[in-house]
Formats: sequence, C-alpha cells, structure tokens
Amino acid sequence: MKVSLILFVSVGLFPLQTKPVYCQSANDPNLVIERIMKTGMIEGHDAKVIGGMGDAAAVILAKVLSDRDLRQQDVGGGLWILADAFAGDRCFSLDSDRKPWAAFLLLRYFDLSTTDAEVKNQIADDTNGLECGYERHLQSEDEKRRALQGAGVVKRFLCNPC
Repeated sequence: MKVSLILFVSVGLFPLQTKPVYCQSANDPNLVIERIMKTGMIEGHDAKVIGGMGDAAAVILAKVLSDRDLRQQDVGGGLWILADAFAGDRCFSLDSDRKPWAAFLLLRYFDLSTTDAEVKNQIADDTNGLECGYERHLQSEDEKRRALQGAGVVKRFLCNPC
C-alpha cells in the first residue's frame, strides 16, 4: 500500500515531459546552433555535432539569425560555428555543403554589421580561411581525377572516405 501511494504521489507531482530533454536532443544541429546563438555558450559536444556540416550549418545559422536583430555576441558565436563547420579535412554529408556559399553571405553580413576593427579582422581571416580550404579541396580532387584518368579508371564522384 505504501509503495503504490508513493508511486501515485511521485507521478502526480512531476508533470510528464512533452519535449525531449536536453540530453535527448543534443545531437540535433538545429537545436545546438539555436542554443549557441541564444545563450552564447559553447559546449565540448557542439564541435562534434557541427563539425563537418559545412554550408548546412551556415544555412541553419541564417535561419536562426533571421528572427532577431544581430548583436555583437551573435557575430562571435556565428564565426565559431562557421569555422567549426568547415574545420579540417572532414568529409561532408553532401558534396554541395563543401562549397561555402551561405557561409560567405553570412560573413559579408557580419562584416557590414560591425564597426569593431578586431572583429572585422577576424571576419576577414575566416573568409580567407574558407576560400583557401575550398581551393585546397578543388586542387586535391583535381589531382585525384587526373591520377584515376591516367590509370584508365573513370569515376563520376570522388570523395575522401569517412
């Protein structure tokens, strides 16, 4: 009798969760990017979620920023997200995410929205880094294509194995 009464009181006092709790939604890039922009806090797990997303992260970031006025801390969080999304020589889930179209638009928007010289320098460095990274990718893909054609192998799509 005591056990059922305790169970009844426990369930009655704590309402049921209608949304997934943080630990259940931590792998959703939309929620991670939205949380970073809302709180300004970056957690260690965020790099795993955002890393390798490429331009898809920039598209999500643009959607999050479209609902608000741009603040100075938004620029800092946005720069971190873009840098991490394109960091290193990672495989991208879609080849179209490798080209930073939306990222370049956001970087231009950030540049036009700030007057701080240090932030403008960081934006210029990030823009240059994205351009160089994409150029390196094109060069390596071109070298692979030439090597395969020289060996008599023709492939339609080339990608580094993940």
